[in-house]
Amino acid sequence: MKRKIRAGVALFCMLPLLLMAGACSKTDSDGREHGPRLEIVSIVTAEVAADGLTLIVDSCDGEPVAKVSESELEVKITVTATVQNPGPTCQDSLDITLDKALGDRTIIDLSSNSTIPALNF
Repeated sequence: MKRKIRAGVALFCMLPLLLMAGACSKTDSDGREHGPRLEIVSIVTAEVAADGLTLIVDSCDGEPVAKVSESELEVKITVTATVQNPGPTCQDSLDITLDKALGDRTIIDLSSNSTIPALNF
């Protein structure tokens, strides 16, 4: 009898841990992923810094990462981040270093193929 009670208590104590482990899984039983996802996000503003740019992007605590391609005329940027409720009250900033000063080059946000004005402060 004691053995059955112990087994029941052990199962009862382990059940919350098993449920939490299942809830943290990135795929469900159909193999579909859920939870935060990595997406291309738009650049809201670009501020010129001494050795690069500071970008404000449409992600909220999304750990943004920039891919930059520089030419003589343009600086093309794609930013990816995990998307979690972005908006004017929660946006991420990202510092990027350029190979050379921005100068007269144009900043292109490849998420929309639009020109981003360079803000000089």
